Amino acid sequence: MLPPLAAALASAAQAPQARYGDPMMLDSLASAGQKLFAADGVAASHLTITSGAMDAIERVLAAQGFRVGDRIGVEDPGHIPLHQLCRAAGLQLVPLPVDPNGITPDGLAAALQLGLAGLVVTPRAQNPTGAALTEERAAQLSEVLRPHPSVCLIIDDHAGPVAGTQYQSITPPGQRWATVRSLGKSMGPDLRLALVAADQKTIARVTVAVSNGPGWVSHILQRTAAHLLTNNKTERLVEEAARSYQQRRDALIQALSARGIAATGRSGLNVWIPTSNEQAAVESARNAGIAIRAADPYRIVSPPAVRATITNLSNTNIQELADALARVDTNHAAAM
Repeated sequence: MLPPLAAALASAAQAPQARYGDPMMLDSLASAGQKLFAADGVAASHLTITSGAMDAIERVLAAQGFRVGDRIGVEDPGHIPLHQLCRAAGLQLVPLPVDPNGITPDGLAAALQLGLAGLVVTPRAQNPTGAALTEERAAQLSEVLRPHPSVCLIIDDHAGPVAGTQYQSITPPGQRWATVRSLGKSMGPDLRLALVAADQKTIARVTVAVSNGPGWVSHILQRTAAHLLTNNKTERLVEEAARSYQQRRDALIQALSARGIAATGRSGLNVWIPTSNEQAAVESARNAGIAIRAADPYRIVSPPAVRATITNLSNTNIQELADALARVDTNHAAAM
């Protein structure tokens, strides 16, 4: 039997091919997307589609008419491609400190005093830290933003339900906003598709940009996405994956804690592990047969750490990685 994604693709490929002049977004996917956003309290009367989350964010940024040198708040540590997109657009990155519950209210308040044109926030499965907004944190951030109606708020919910925590919404302070939800993390990386809910002007500009560029997102992928989003079996598989990721995150955090290392990761695919020596930690893990990543490319001013992706870690791998990282801190302390 074909797995759900392959079966959905096979079925979608048998439908009539797209023709020039067809609507850019299929009605079946628009309906599924509106229900998906509505379930999380996100207004989705204006909706469009792009080829993945980073494509969506790049187009939303372009739609805002930002000028070179405008300041944009980004998570620190944060997603490398996002930092690169903003720099390529000539925007000045303003770091927003991240703790296990997402960006901090104090950090956001300080950044707003510098005059932000916009900010990009990950509500859950934050890459690289695994941070996730709590209801209380989302309310605090909404209150901090409220007096700044000119700021554009972009929410990057790239992982969606596979993150393993509930979506928590930040209230946009004004008329410019967008919420992006990719299907790649939850449904499969080849499903290069993201749904974008936003204010009417932003949706209109993004839609025109897609129409003038690639033209549309493959209708085969759109039919596949619509099928998966309305299929109960797929929903159960995503929930099962989210539970598996949570178990692995918790197991690694507990194993590290038992060795005196405080790590975090409330959601998603990663655990964030502070360390005194990033490169030594990466090498020690590699010697144990496990690949982790130094935090340096993710950081602006935040302190050293490493990122461990937990998706393929067995219980044995988890103990081996915890031992390897404990040896780094022990050796470093002995050398000081």
